[in-house]
Amino acid sequence: MTRESVRFLKNHGKSQPFFLISSYLKPHDPFMPAQRFANMFRPEDMQIPDTYGKIDLATVPKEIRESITNDRVTPELRNHPENVKRHIAFYYASLAQMDDNIGIVLKTLRDLSLEGDTIVIYTTDHGEMLGEHGLWQKTVFYEPSVGVPLIFRVPGITSPGTRCGTSVSQVGVVATLLELAGIPVPSGLDGASLVPDLRQPQKTRDSTVFSEYALGSPRAKAMIRSGDFKYCYYANDTPELYNLRDDPKEMNNLAQAPAQQSRIEDLQAQLFKWHKPA
Repeated sequence: MTRESVRFLKNHGKSQPFFLISSYLKPHDPFMPAQRFANMFRPEDMQIPDTYGKIDLATVPKEIRESITNDRVTPELRNHPENVKRHIAFYYASLAQMDDNIGIVLKTLRDLSLEGDTIVIYTTDHGEMLGEHGLWQKTVFYEPSVGVPLIFRVPGITSPGTRCGTSVSQVGVVATLLELAGIPVPSGLDGASLVPDLRQPQKTRDSTVFSEYALGSPRAKAMIRSGDFKYCYYANDTPELYNLRDDPKEMNNLAQAPAQQSRIEDLQAQLFKWHKPA
């Protein structure tokens, strides 16, 4: 992917405006980093997440409970801490390899004098639980899985190391790119431009973010994040509600708390307005 991205930039980057998607598989499981990157991380130095084995299984959805207690995807990790640490080390090594390759592409932009006129976005389609809650991979609404990276480098607008405090969604990427490129943004898009957030990242605003999985199936579930609260609806399972300010690790499911019922009703109404379950 890196080789072909570099080839594209050298062949076409100077002659015309371009839109290049470099779609890497890494660091997706299975984690198989090249040896020189694997050598950077010793399994014995890895820390198992502090939520590992600490979840109150009686308070979470059945599918979460079954994933924790009967992991069919990575059974070699269950009750084997040495395998868990090796798995985590290989993940970090995969990230290092990914970082190295991105560096090559960015260096090519610089070498071709394209760096000052090219918008760069790094993002992905899902996260990795990596042992948090005793879970691996994706398909859940906990932050390590659903909170994906979304990094912009826009010449003249963004600054290195600056982080936006507003929760946003990838549905705003199209409108953002169009506005940054000076192209009219059509009406009817699902998400608004994030350019105001890029220009003033320190200025937070009220926002609502949705996520979904397997809509229209018996396993359908959807999530809404509004302010500090995240509500997760399961078509045939226990709901979840987390206060991410007070409980960033999402260990205390508030869905059954009497004091939260009006909040749950409001969040569920907003969620069903976005997507009404069949």
